[in-house]
Amino acid sequence: MPPAAGAGEAVELPARLPGIDLAAGLAAANGNRALYLKLLRLFAKGQRDFGTAFRQALSAGDMATATRLAHTLKGVAGSIGALGLAQAAKELELACRNTEHAVVIERQCAAVIPRLASVIDGLDALPSVALSASASSPSVADAARVGASLVRLRQLLVSSNTDAVEEVEALRLQLGEQAAPVEALEQCVAHFDFDGALAVLDGLQASLRANAGFDPSSTLQTDNKTNE
Repeated sequence: MPPAAGAGEAVELPARLPGIDLAAGLAAANGNRALYLKLLRLFAKGQRDFGTAFRQALSAGDMATATRLAHTLKGVAGSIGALGLAQAAKELELACRNTEHAVVIERQCAAVIPRLASVIDGLDALPSVALSASASSPSVADAARVGASLVRLRQLLVSSNTDAVEEVEALRLQLGEQAAPVEALEQCVAHFDFDGALAVLDGLQASLRANAGFDPSSTLQTDNKTNE
């Protein structure tokens, strides 16, 4: 496993990554290298078990799930610049939507799996990012700061903006020991499941209202009054 980079240490993009057009991926991330690296890591985390999940759905005759998995892979592969993989996933999705014979779908799946494995093998070589101890476990979260982050995160998720990746990370640092629900947010964002992330966010906000005694939405109301 590659060594972890320190929290204040810049991590450079490698010169090349198997199966990935780095220029296209960076362009999709608006040239933000830090965000692009996070998207690459989230892709590896979220799509690593695609083959197993897809074949389980296929075996169960659950074509809706199989189609959704292929559709998601197509989208997220394209967003990181894995263009060949995105095209293969597109053809797999079309085969599922057209309810092709299982042999045809399996042939398309067999074209996807090695491409995906090659991409993930390359991403696994990226250095991880270590969080400082002081940042990862604060004892008390500042309610106003957390509320503002929740409002920003909701706006990003509603617009399916990949900047949500950075906002989720900021929220984890702010919540510290209360950050367990943020893991569910990270899982949703890793799969680019923005609707699912919004549902998790609703639950997190309800929990914070009940346990931390503040209403995150009040931050937005206060900000709006200030700007009037």
